[in-house]
Amino acid sequence: MSVTQAGNFTMNLTHSADPIRTDAVVSESGRTAVQYVSVNYSVPSQTFENTSFVFTVDKDALSPGTTPSEIAFSRYSGGAWRAQNATLISESDSTYRFRVTTNGFSQFVITGPTADEHAGCELFGIDYGSFIVCWYWWLLAAGVGLALVGYRVWRRGMRDSLLDSTNDSHQDEAVGGDDDD
Repeated sequence: MSVTQAGNFTMNLTHSADPIRTDAVVSESGRTAVQYVSVNYSVPSQTFENTSFVFTVDKDALSPGTTPSEIAFSRYSGGAWRAQNATLISESDSTYRFRVTTNGFSQFVITGPTADEHAGCELFGIDYGSFIVCWYWWLLAAGVGLALVGYRVWRRGMRDSLLDSTNDSHQDEAVGGDDDD
């Protein structure tokens, strides 16, 4: 950052996972705030030139599968969030590092896509994190349970007696006894 005004100035950076100003809350559908940043300063904003930030985003703070192109850096100006041009400058196993050029300082927000509640529901690739959420797991469990009960009934030879409600063939053997008399 270059400042064209001579003399001292103060700058205070505040960051939070929660909105710093109540009038500047991310409400865009499909986006969630990763971090809010507020910059307060003591010199007129027209004295700033070549202003930019370098910031990092922890990958574990993002929805699974988020790519760097889905991360946005916006400035709150004129009552609305305005996207700034952020450029990925490096990546590690745990973070993305960006540089963003901005025309002034105020409140900023780093956003990423909102996590899809059912994104991890896989039918054959088991995702234990969403095991309770996915409806078809319950259907699959009921089907397996029914199959196990059916198999046990069939193996014990009770299939015919359960399916034949009159049970005539078994009663004849038990009642008829000896026909040799």
